[in-house]
Amino acid sequence: MRFSQPLSFAVVSFLQVTLGLLLCALSVFAQQESPGRGTYPQGAYSLSDIEQINTTNGNVMFHVPVGSLPAGRNGLRAAVALHYNSKLYDSWFGSACDNNNYCEDGVQQLYASPTGGWRYGFEYSLQLLYRPQSYACSDPRGWNIFRLVMNFPDGSSHEFRPYGYSDYDGYYPVLPSGFGYGSNCSATTYTTGTMTYFSTDNTHLRLEVQHVSSGPNPWTLFLPNGGRITFNEPGASGQRIYDANNNFVEVQNIILQNGHPANKLVDQLGRFVEIEHTGAGVDYIRSPGANGQTLTTTVTWKAINSYSWNNGYYAYGSGFTQFDFGLPFLSGVDQIIAPTQAGGYAHTFNYNLEYGNYDGFGEVSSVKLPSAETNKAQSSYSYYVYGIYL
Repeated sequence: MRFSQPLSFAVVSFLQVTLGLLLCALSVFAQQESPGRGTYPQGAYSLSDIEQINTTNGNVMFHVPVGSLPAGRNGLRAAVALHYNSKLYDSWFGSACDNNNYCEDGVQQLYASPTGGWRYGFEYSLQLLYRPQSYACSDPRGWNIFRLVMNFPDGSSHEFRPYGYSDYDGYYPVLPSGFGYGSNCSATTYTTGTMTYFSTDNTHLRLEVQHVSSGPNPWTLFLPNGGRITFNEPGASGQRIYDANNNFVEVQNIILQNGHPANKLVDQLGRFVEIEHTGAGVDYIRSPGANGQTLTTTVTWKAINSYSWNNGYYAYGSGFTQFDFGLPFLSGVDQIIAPTQAGGYAHTFNYNLEYGNYDGFGEVSSVKLPSAETNKAQSSYSYYVYGIYL
């Protein structure tokens, strides 16, 4: 698969960008010192206090705190951060047609990664993955097609397997709802009870999904420290993040008086962090400050792959048939502007696409660091292995 411009598929970057909202359900947090400089045994390298770079695959990750609540009952608190992890696209195999209306199945294509690009990850979310290529119903791979992943607020993802069910090649025939497919792709109901899942990565997470005939399925995620996260809990106004003593922070999706949608993190003392989405490329994150003041962080956005001369790619099918595709639209953070009480200085992000640079397609190329100086310090990002941009 190649981009329309002189850019190989490998250059699409395996850099991931996650913009997440860190909801802390732990009562005690280890305070990590500023990142060290240099190469670590794990391959991480840091140029400033906001990023890590993996020298094995070139991934760049940012972490910029933008708002938080003081500790509440038993130390429970909520903190909001912007996370960036630079893998912009994932791939799958599906049907495609060329300009002559010749069509094939199993052509590799790109879609915007649900855990990549800039995003607010302010809640835990279930993601159902489908087998990326279709098979005949006579093949067990034709009905063993589901995998379940939980995306965390910090941008990490954890895969789960259903208890009591066998997989075929890593995929299962049953959905979290209890519905699914039997042999020869026949629709069936496996259970009307609660589906139980366990994480596969030694994180000791347990997930229970309740069966309902229609509507979103309520679920509860149990953490090793005794905390839990609930979705669609009776009596709740949104997702709840509990500690081991049943103290909680609630994530609410609301509409403000000005008509703008907002996400609101509320603790049991009524304190909240609010993220207002204006719809005009500007978000406001408000959190309580000292002496009754409100701290407002501003995040501005811009399009990063809307240029007509480099917004496509192509892939080959069988017999070297070329199929052309348009890239999914991506937006990126332009600036993160600190509250006026903190000087109002900004992190400013630049992207490879903006200046005709095809390496690191659509990724952050540099960051200007917040400062009162006219000539602001800047970190630039590029990483080559054997002449290939990672």
